[in-house]
Amino acid sequence: MICGRSATRITLVSALVVFFGVTTAIAAAPVAHDRVLPELDRRVPAVLDMISRELALAPPPQGFATEAEFKIALAKLGDVAYEDADNGLLFVASGFAVSLGLVTPTADVLRTLEGKLESRDFLKGAELNPGTWFAVRIRNGEIVLGRVVARSAREIQLSWGRGENTSQGYTMEWVDVIAAAGPPAIATAKIPPLDVQRPAPLTN
Repeated sequence: MICGRSATRITLVSALVVFFGVTTAIAAAPVAHDRVLPELDRRVPAVLDMISRELALAPPPQGFATEAEFKIALAKLGDVAYEDADNGLLFVASGFAVSLGLVTPTADVLRTLEGKLESRDFLKGAELNPGTWFAVRIRNGEIVLGRVVARSAREIQLSWGRGENTSQGYTMEWVDVIAAAGPPAIATAKIPPLDVQRPAPLTN
């Protein structure tokens, strides 16, 4: 009887180990996010919170006496925002960011992301070309690894990874899922040819 109970307990413990092992593996699987940010001047929600993935509406810059005051207002709303001025600007609320270029980040680069961050409010110009990788510190102190997916004068699309799953640092799996995001597909349809009927011949 005792042996039977012991066997049952061992089986139960083994099942729990397997269950929690699978749950942990699922929780640790990298998940990338992507979002299109409209240009700030379009007066639509455009300031991105990289945790919630929500966009907030920025106040008009004309209401601020200085650029510094406007930046403070933006930082209260989200982590990054896009403006088309000066060949493209990505405002970084925390003031810490780095462009990693077009080359896919290596494991060595991922291990040293924090040390690569520079004190700067913007990524700009060629640093925002499609395919360019970057890292920014967001407002809660986390480091986000991201990539520019697409960009135009009216908007920019970003793909990034972040969250509790990155507490041990980024791995090459994160690079793969972030790189997998592509620009929105444009649906096209062929217009069927018009059924043109010849007019009936005139009769007297």
